[in-house]
Amino acid sequence: MVYRTNPDTTTMELVPGVGITRWSYEHHGTVSAVDLALTSFVGGK
Repeated sequence: MVYRTNPDTTTMELVPGVGITRWSYEHHGTVSAVDLALTSFVGGK
């Protein structure tokens, strides 16, 4: 899922049964960026 506005872009990756597996943010006007990724997942019982 991608949400673009004039000053920034936010991207989110979703996996059914898990949830958000990646989230990134980039601001187009200043040097600001974040990239988060799920590295481990243990499912519940």
